[in-house]
Amino acid sequence: MNKRIIAVICVMLVLTFVFVGCTKTTYYTDKAGNKHIAYTDENGETVTDKSGAVLIVPTDNSGEQLTDKFGQPVTQVAETTKINTSSDGKSVETVAYTMDIPSGWTLYSDIDDYAQLRYGDEKSRNMIDIKYYTQSYDEVLAEVEKTQKDFSDGIAEQKGKVLIDTKEKTTLKNGEITPVTKFVFLASTSKDGKDVTAGYVFYVFEAGNFTYAIPCTVFSEDEIKSIDFEAVINAINFK
Repeated sequence: MNKRIIAVICVMLVLTFVFVGCTKTTYYTDKAGNKHIAYTDENGETVTDKSGAVLIVPTDNSGEQLTDKFGQPVTQVAETTKINTSSDGKSVETVAYTMDIPSGWTLYSDIDDYAQLRYGDEKSRNMIDIKYYTQSYDEVLAEVEKTQKDFSDGIAEQKGKVLIDTKEKTTLKNGEITPVTKFVFLASTSKDGKDVTAGYVFYVFEAGNFTYAIPCTVFSEDEIKSIDFEAVINAINFK
């Protein structure tokens, strides 16, 4: 599960912070709870076939990825848990929640049983992933804390600058959801002679029968203050 959370943050930051030492492996968990290595594109996004089924890379008995005679990964289709999306793209439903997409947000992805919303339109870099897990709040929180520390340490090692690195307790849905642990992380570095800043806001909490670890991408301190990510979370109807 740690690798799943790390993969989420890596997708957000690895293209910006080339110095962060993230694993390039992304994992997919099927309906039966079996974990597979997901086949990803050059941007680290999970690849699906035309029907929306996730492509996975089978492994041998030692856990090594299987390749063909040309050294390319062999892939096969994994059954994906469907997420139900309205025809107008304005609402979604999963086994864990239903949600009407808040004004100002666009549903960008609805595969692998989670929804990704982008602020404004589908080209926006500011996004929020509605991710949920069967592990306990304490287990998920510990993994996110470790991931946050790993990023902070990695940036320091590469002589980048951590601008914000905080963790606080808060509430959501007017206090109905508590405790909520909110992480805020922002860092800067130089890439190709230009200053680059990126980070995330991360919410961890329990609601219904699941634990949620919801990352939100940001690229400045102003975006941390001005984009209302909590409006998205407050719009979720947890089952």
